[in-house]
Amino acid sequence: SLKNHFLAFHSADSETIAQGLSGLIQDYRGLISVIPFTPGPHFHHMLNSPESKSVCKRWVMYLKWMVRPDDGIDLGLWRSPNPSVREVRADQLVIPLDTHLFKISKRLKLTRRKTANWETVLEVTRNLKKIDVNDPTRFDFSLCRWGMFEYRNMIEPGTLN
Repeated sequence: SLKNHFLAFHSADSETIAQGLSGLIQDYRGLISVIPFTPGPHFHHMLNSPESKSVCKRWVMYLKWMVRPDDGIDLGLWRSPNPSVREVRADQLVIPLDTHLFKISKRLKLTRRKTANWETVLEVTRNLKKIDVNDPTRFDFSLCRWGMFEYRNMIEPGTLN
């Protein structure tokens, strides 16, 4: 399963999911290089990695959905009721940073960085850990919604028709 493949690279002692994600992506890149496969122009966006300083938004968002408990937004499918089962903890997740969340993070002084990259993801996540050390990514949906509402207020009614 994707969960077991990720866990093969993830360490329970790691601060974040970076090691597991980097290992998984490196393994997938290796697999793709030995099969007859011609990727489309946007395929490499699916195999970005923390090692290349990418924000890895798609992977980070997927892991957040799988790891965080089922709360009506996240699915919690990778959580086990058995405490002896190895799993990813919510405090190891990082914020799924995109352009909008990057701008909001700068306005809220969660980052001082000029570009959105893996270091920015870590800085924003560490600052959110000051609010909730056990689940810093729980703020993702709220911050995104705030950005959406703010964006809607900037557009005049009827201009998107």
